[in-house]
Amino acid sequence: MQKWIALGALAVAAGIAGLSFAGFGRLAAEDETSRGAFSKSEQAEIERIVAEYIANNPEAVMEALTAFAAAEEERRMEEQAIAQQDAAPYLASAQDAYETGPDAAAAKVAVVEFFDYHCGFCKRANGLVRDLTGEDPSVKVVFRELPILKRESEVAARHALAARAQGKYLDFHFALMKASGTLTEKRILKIAKEAGLDVERLKKDAQSDDIEDAIERNYQVAQEIGVDGTPGFLVIATDGSFVELIPGFRPADIRAAINAAKKASS
Repeated sequence: MQKWIALGALAVAAGIAGLSFAGFGRLAAEDETSRGAFSKSEQAEIERIVAEYIANNPEAVMEALTAFAAAEEERRMEEQAIAQQDAAPYLASAQDAYETGPDAAAAKVAVVEFFDYHCGFCKRANGLVRDLTGEDPSVKVVFRELPILKRESEVAARHALAARAQGKYLDFHFALMKASGTLTEKRILKIAKEAGLDVERLKKDAQSDDIEDAIERNYQVAQEIGVDGTPGFLVIATDGSFVELIPGFRPADIRAAINAAKKASS
């Protein structure tokens, strides 16, 4: 272990000093084979050199760390962009979600929202989302439950997804979004009754394994594509020609992405 700590430190120092990592990589590989390339005195000397370099060049260390962080962020963004493209057909579908629009089946653009019923910014986005569900035949909205803020959020998400079976998802969704405070199960069922749902059926359907699996898949895909909070919007051309993730509630950016997706798919 100590030997590999020393090797790691030497790699950092070599990178900072602008030395060849190829040569260092061969050295590391050879050491893995020989299992004894460095004596205790050699190891101590390596550690001394690294410590001395870092002490004398702190700005170089910070520059190297900054460059490393930037490279890691670029790599992460590239991986997420690939994941978004791969997941686009699923994200733009009604699987594990609910879709609506003036002509959802023929829509060229899908606006996908990941949300939590206790999210204040999701509630602020509610007006725009409602408008998008009915103003443009070429656009549909896909609602994806991402209950991350409270235990009660998952309870609300389960019941909302269960409302699909009764054809009442949209009314129930907007009623839940309109409600303030914590949505306890008692409040959720009261809102469900006011929305015209069969409450006993809803309670039973909300406990199904299918709904639990749907929420779990939404968690998983959100993590893979870079949605790390709510709301998270993706604007997707249904032919796969355009995908853009818009974190948070940024209405101008959402509108701009919709226009870009239309152009890409035309």
